[in-house]
Amino acid sequence: MKKNLKFFLLYFLLTTLFFFKPLLEGKLFAYGDALIVGFPMKFLYKYEFFSNGINLWIPYYFLGMPYKLIQMGALYPLNFIYFIISPQIAFNFLFLLHYSLAGFFTFVYLRKLGLSELSSFLGGILFSFSGHLMAQKSHISMIVTFAWFPLILFFIEKLKENFNYRYVILIAILLSFQILGGHFQIFVYFSTFIIFYSIFLSTGKPKLEKVKFLSSVFLSFLISIILSLSKIFITLELLSKSFRQGFTYNDFTVYSLPPFFLIHSIFPYIFGGGYANNYIGPWTLEEISFFAGTFPVFLAFYLFFKKYRENRYVLFFGIISIISIIFAMGKYLPIYRVLFYIPFYNKFRCPSRILVLYSFSIAVLFSFALNYLFFNRTFKAEELKKIIKYFILVFLSVIFVITFLKTFLNYLIEINFVTKNGAYVVKNYLNFKSKAFLIPSIFIVSYIIFLLFFKYYSEKKYFSLAFFVILFSELFSFGYFYRTPQWNIKLS
Repeated sequence: MKKNLKFFLLYFLLTTLFFFKPLLEGKLFAYGDALIVGFPMKFLYKYEFFSNGINLWIPYYFLGMPYKLIQMGALYPLNFIYFIISPQIAFNFLFLLHYSLAGFFTFVYLRKLGLSELSSFLGGILFSFSGHLMAQKSHISMIVTFAWFPLILFFIEKLKENFNYRYVILIAILLSFQILGGHFQIFVYFSTFIIFYSIFLSTGKPKLEKVKFLSSVFLSFLISIILSLSKIFITLELLSKSFRQGFTYNDFTVYSLPPFFLIHSIFPYIFGGGYANNYIGPWTLEEISFFAGTFPVFLAFYLFFKKYRENRYVLFFGIISIISIIFAMGKYLPIYRVLFYIPFYNKFRCPSRILVLYSFSIAVLFSFALNYLFFNRTFKAEELKKIIKYFILVFLSVIFVITFLKTFLNYLIEINFVTKNGAYVVKNYLNFKSKAFLIPSIFIVSYIIFLLFFKYYSEKKYFSLAFFVILFSELFSFGYFYRTPQWNIKLS
């Protein structure tokens, strides 16, 4: 992994560039929950946690609360940096660090799967700057959980190849990082994924090897639980006294992903927010966003439907991406009610948070597609022609559907079937002149022009640079403008 450290520095540089404006202005990277709870708890961590021994009571949160600092990551090793530098600087640094680690560890994992440096690098960019991760900027504990996930998969791959207790311990430590510094709900999602991923990797192995491998993964989970018992016990105790004990199905399914919101994958601000008008969509974009670029998603599913029979990883991650979308819809699909009867799991809100698995799966499929189509020894010109044709067809189909919908709604307005609010929505949001349509369309046209150019001038170095610029700019257009301009607290 040492030879890949230059890529970590590159990811950290890109993350810094992504948030360069607030960094230059000396802003604290916090709004919403991060400003109300996240940063204040980190501040108290430095000045209160070790006052008079270990302080387990925080009087400043509601009417006072026990164990809150431990629940908010006091025992997470990287948080000890708060004792070295000022809390404001530490907060911003760890913010940048964990987003950088999410990209870098994705790169390391994809390289382990045998993909080229370029396709792995772009896959890491897609995951770390994807809409779902960027929308969760105010949930610091989630960012921590996101960051370590790809590295855990890397060591599981190493464990599959060669049983070694060192890998078992490393996986356990990383899992404990996710518990101690992270978010329990996301940890449960990732743990469920890891269990199925391990079963997937064990298929085809001799029975003895299969049992040994799965037992090793189970042992890693067991050790991680032992390492994290302090936070687990505290969380369970707080849970027993919280309102979640009386959770109803409506509580369980709040922030479900509405089916009509799938258009967000192409036009991320069609319902407002960011660089568009005021947000009028369901819930908040923070929880239900899953934008991962227009062409990357198209390319990921193109590869899935073409290669799922030939590549088991393509099949697995393709299925995970689809299941994630289905589960994220929560109350909109009757099958989700079954999950409400699973103990402990039924204490979680926001089914849409499982979309992090969709984002990661799309990044993996996208990297496989790049590796197969562009960064291979044999350039597939005929394949590229099909991709251009289908991509244009999908884009035009979406435009046709929106045009039809707008025409139909205008008719309903004329016959007074739609309220004034509805008319306002049609005028300001279903408008081809609005930024919500124009900006994504510009990126889609840029991808098409680039692909047409590459078809005739297939120089890999120019392809890599051009593709990187378009991809990074497209992800920036959503990720930066979602709430980042609202960071208005100075570090001083």
